[in-house]
Amino acid sequence: MSAINFRQGMQTVLNTLLTLGVGTLITLAIVQVLLRYAFGSSLHWAEEVSVVLLFWLTWVGTVRLWLSGDHVRVDLIMKLLSEAAQQRLKNTIDLIAIVFSLALFLASLEGLDAYAVLGMDSFDISASIKYYPVSLGALGLLLAAAINLWIRTHPQEVAL
Repeated sequence: MSAINFRQGMQTVLNTLLTLGVGTLITLAIVQVLLRYAFGSSLHWAEEVSVVLLFWLTWVGTVRLWLSGDHVRVDLIMKLLSEAAQQRLKNTIDLIAIVFSLALFLASLEGLDAYAVLGMDSFDISASIKYYPVSLGALGLLLAAAINLWIRTHPQEVAL
């Protein structure tokens, strides 16, 4: 499997996760409104589930946008550079993303340990579950930057 195919497959999986996550949030909000106004009741766990889903959606979206290059960026300097210099700058940015993603992953492990002793209000599980997306998102961002760097630096494999 080529790196391009792997990236496209990864984007498809991430798009599916984003669609399911947003759909779940919308459904949960509609159910909450119906329960509150039609029955005078609500789901006591809905807010915590929504927060966890939003954390996941943020990191899944971050990885998806980095893979596709659709993230917000200022390209004023980029447009002034030659094509070769643009490629070097993009490679440098991906290398920086790899380093910082690794640093974020390592730092997030400490956060997971800190929250492991706390529980969630509505569920009998560790509050650290809210922060798993940071660790996994950092690894995802590292992978996305590495894939983009590989594709950019190995054009002969992309042409196959």
